[in-house]
Amino acid sequence: MAPVVRPLAILLTLLAFSSASGSARAQDRPWLTDVADEVRDLALQTSCFGGRPPQTLYVLGVSGSRDLVDEADQTDILGSITAELGDRTRMRITKADTFQIIAGAASGTGEPQAQEIRDLISRADRADITVTLRPFRRNADKLSAEVILWARNSAEGKGITCTPSFIVQIPVGDPQCKSAFETVRLDGSIPKLEAYTLFFSHCPQVAEVQRLIAATRAQEAQATCERAFDAAARENTVGAFDTFIASNPECRLVATARSIRDQLALRQEAQRRCADGFEAAKTADTADAYARFADQSPQCNEAALALQLSELKRQREAAAEAERAAEQRAADQKAQEKRAAAERDAERLEAERREVERRAAELLAAEQRAAEQRAAEQRAAEQRAAEEREAERRAAEQQAAAARQAQPPAWNPPPPQQPVYCYVADVRPPDAWLALRTHPSTRRGSSLRRLPSGTPIEMLGEQSGSWHRVRIQDGTVGWISWEIARWIRC
Repeated sequence: MAPVVRPLAILLTLLAFSSASGSARAQDRPWLTDVADEVRDLALQTSCFGGRPPQTLYVLGVSGSRDLVDEADQTDILGSITAELGDRTRMRITKADTFQIIAGAASGTGEPQAQEIRDLISRADRADITVTLRPFRRNADKLSAEVILWARNSAEGKGITCTPSFIVQIPVGDPQCKSAFETVRLDGSIPKLEAYTLFFSHCPQVAEVQRLIAATRAQEAQATCERAFDAAARENTVGAFDTFIASNPECRLVATARSIRDQLALRQEAQRRCADGFEAAKTADTADAYARFADQSPQCNEAALALQLSELKRQREAAAEAERAAEQRAADQKAQEKRAAAERDAERLEAERREVERRAAELLAAEQRAAEQRAAEQRAAEQRAAEEREAERRAAEQQAAAARQAQPPAWNPPPPQQPVYCYVADVRPPDAWLALRTHPSTRRGSSLRRLPSGTPIEMLGEQSGSWHRVRIQDGTVGWISWEIARWIRC
């Protein structure tokens, strides 16, 4: 019963965690309604916009502390405001990606028009209405924030005209997500990880938990696979490896097991053929039969015994022949002379045969050298052709680079005070990545990284032709080519 009780305990524990955060997830978001109502009321005051209705709106978050609102909550807050205003107004809306950290945002609510914020509004956007959200206090899952609406009279060149402000209470992320994640991550058991995905499905850590589950299962499967393989290896039979392969089709050691199994099968087949050949020689029971078996199957364990039996048989035959030697000595002498002549002829023929083979080998070696020389000449020709193609490609690239320098990509870097964050977008094979290089050139310097699609980059503003100086997430700074517009999105 222990394996059942423990998962139940896990579920009860995670239920306790989820009950503390369920109410926060179920709350409505009235603060968004308040923001939308205030924006609509301001839009009706056409005197703030030179007598015309506002057309554009910009959403900006500012904060005096990086610890007050984490990046995930920043993205959620700005995205929620943008979505709500998009539903409730007909204005064209843009937003900042994250909060601006500025010293003026730390001032009290008694100074809603702080000069630093006004300067930021003036520089950041030319929208008719700029919505700034300035959090100033956090209490558990509530964030107190001041919202200031900045109306701009661009038609008459008066700049900022009306600046209503108000306070909202923003519900933020579930505080139990991270603590529960740390608990199950340290424990590492699949039941606890799966329970987390069930009861904390709203948390951003679910993707990491699912990755941990997959990794843990893969490790367990690998350990099971290795144990089964070790058991088959200890038995070291065809049947044991057949059972392992059938029971573990997905194991990474299946190919190794199949190779060992095939070797064992070949060895068994060879042993069977050796046994059959030796039994046939025993059935014939002659010196020639034993010698033939030993000559044809020298790898067999029975070959040495067959040679001994062949020698024994020959000794017995020699003894019988010696008994008849006296009677046939003369005939044998003549036969011996004939055999000697035949052997000399055989030696001569053998020498001639060896000479023919030597000449054939020399001819074959000469042909092989000629073939190798032809192959080397062909490779050299292919290399020259490849170098010519590479030279043509580089010339085309230089022409394209010259054309791009004459008319660079339609991208205007932002003012140096504001970092611009982009990402590698549509790069395609054969080189599905952008090279981060030490110099703005493919001929100078060296490659630092390969940046695939989706890699975030920070544009540093410096540009040389189609090359831009950037910084990636690990802090490495280098140059990337923006030769084709679809390669990068900002």
